[in-house]
Amino acid sequence: MPSVLVGTWKTVIVIFLDEDVQTWTTVWRFESAGACRLVKTSFSLLEGFPRTDDRACTFTVLGREIVADFPATSQTMRMTWDLVGVSPDRLRLEGIVYERVE
Repeated sequence: MPSVLVGTWKTVIVIFLDEDVQTWTTVWRFESAGACRLVKTSFSLLEGFPRTDDRACTFTVLGREIVADFPATSQTMRMTWDLVGVSPDRLRLEGIVYERVE
């Protein structure tokens, strides 16, 4: 597994709708032993409270693909990945750029 993936990665997407503004925050944590965690939080100004999905997983790296398995739901997620530019602190997963936060 590439050690450059180890750490915590975060992205925030802001969506402007006709009568609402939403933020979608996604955080991935990849550990050197192959454990991972995916935390997705959405917040709607209209609703006024966050909704969070926090899932434990394990992962393997197959070249430029990360395969994350979520045992609680028996789901598997496959994502292409690469580093953006020359910085080891910007990770692109499925075309979305994440910043290293830890």
